[in-house]
Amino acid sequence: DSKSKAGIFFGINTNRFKDPPAIPLAIETLHCALTNKGFDVTVLDLCFVENPIKEIEDFINSHRPDAVCLSVRNVDSGVFPLSEFYLPEVKTFVDKMRSLTSAPIIVGGSAVTAAPQGILNFLKPDIVIEGPGEATLPEILNDKKLLAMKGRIIQGKLPESFAVRRKGIVNYQQYVKAGGIAGFETHKGCSNHCPSCVEANTRVRFKDHQDVLLELKDLVDLNLTHLHLCDSEFNEDLDYSVALLEKMVNEHLPLKWSLYLKTGNYSSRLFELLKQSGVYSTTLCIESQMRDEKYWRAVKEMISLIKSVGIRIVADLLLGLPGEDENTYQWHIDFLLRNSPDEVVFNPYFRLYEKSAASRIIINDPVLRQKVFYPLGKDETLLAPAFYCGIDLEKLKAAIGNNPLFKIIGDKKGVDYQQG
Repeated sequence: DSKSKAGIFFGINTNRFKDPPAIPLAIETLHCALTNKGFDVTVLDLCFVENPIKEIEDFINSHRPDAVCLSVRNVDSGVFPLSEFYLPEVKTFVDKMRSLTSAPIIVGGSAVTAAPQGILNFLKPDIVIEGPGEATLPEILNDKKLLAMKGRIIQGKLPESFAVRRKGIVNYQQYVKAGGIAGFETHKGCSNHCPSCVEANTRVRFKDHQDVLLELKDLVDLNLTHLHLCDSEFNEDLDYSVALLEKMVNEHLPLKWSLYLKTGNYSSRLFELLKQSGVYSTTLCIESQMRDEKYWRAVKEMISLIKSVGIRIVADLLLGLPGEDENTYQWHIDFLLRNSPDEVVFNPYFRLYEKSAASRIIINDPVLRQKVFYPLGKDETLLAPAFYCGIDLEKLKAAIGNNPLFKIIGDKKGVDYQQG
């Protein structure tokens, strides 16, 4: 089943955010998956084009696709008050395609994980893929009956093993010049149960070490050595992470990279290898609602060990979940002052999404619901930006004062990996 497939117009990278722009890993991954199965694939990257509607029109008229596949990376910017809702622009792309072709329109990407039904209802494609598409998209494109169906949400399946070969199908240097860096991943899914996260408690599947190394070598050959890890958190499994890092160090890859870590699953060896492999900055994700003393001992020790090997450490703390108050966050402020990471990022507003456990609790509670903000207009489906803030922001600012250690997220655009 590897040859003679239908010609597929697979682009579109719909992500046009440029602060900084994100090199489209999903597009590259699915391009690789489809070409490996014998599909004829063409990519259209809309990130930097001046007139995306004109580009879509020209592309469809010249290629006459058998199917159109869109990658949607984010529903919105995810921060308050600088909220940007991306789906209305994507909707104009879908509507334009509908006027130009009868080919099935398939939508996937990380945004779908947050709101699969909402995205289906809003964009009105033929098919939405929720989850990884490496194995699922080729199957869909081979199934004429499935392609003929309308309004379907299909669960993406994880392949047993999949090596992403980076072939330069997008203009990397255009991204790099604008401040973007390349990403890679070691696994999908997350075993944590954070109530505000749409990736919480999802099935974990690790990539083969050699597949990760092949991808990294491709990136080095393409002169992309400044990287950011796309995993939810790198240390999902300590043994896997240490073994991979040992192989990366043995390859002497000239990398400079940053990553997220969860609290727990650590050792001094892990941090030594991270430093040797080229890591310059880490973000440690801390769950403010944790009340276990052992958990906070782990936070303290991880901060100390990371700093001891010369890696920058940012503590990322979501505040104000139901049940928290100023006494709670004052405890966190005092704790972090004593243990002094390089920076502390507080997020007092968290985005409510259709699929997060905390969202359902808040929306169904009439008292908590009064603390929900809709910066772009009320949308009870939670597709458009909606944020919950369970603490008094002015009291938080007063508690922080002018201490440069602390930053409240949302005051400017940007991402953690732009630091350092």
